[in-house]
Amino acid sequence: MFIGERILISGAAGGLGFALSEALLDAGANVIGLVKTKTDAATFQQKLEHPNLRVLVADLGDTDMLTDALSAEIF
Repeated sequence: MFIGERILISGAAGGLGFALSEALLDAGANVIGLVKTKTDAATFQQKLEHPNLRVLVADLGDTDMLTDALSAEIF
């Protein structure tokens, strides 16, 4: 159902975000997991190793940081 779809998940390192990321990857999606810190990114990526997973570090409250992170991935 999600094969080839690119889906952005904020809070991906948290409980719900992690579960959603895992389920979508299992369903064939390409997941962009947005996390707040580099430590979160390393932990998240280690726990959920998958070739269709891309992890970005950005704080949703910092629009410049968010724009930079997303621009590098999406455009």
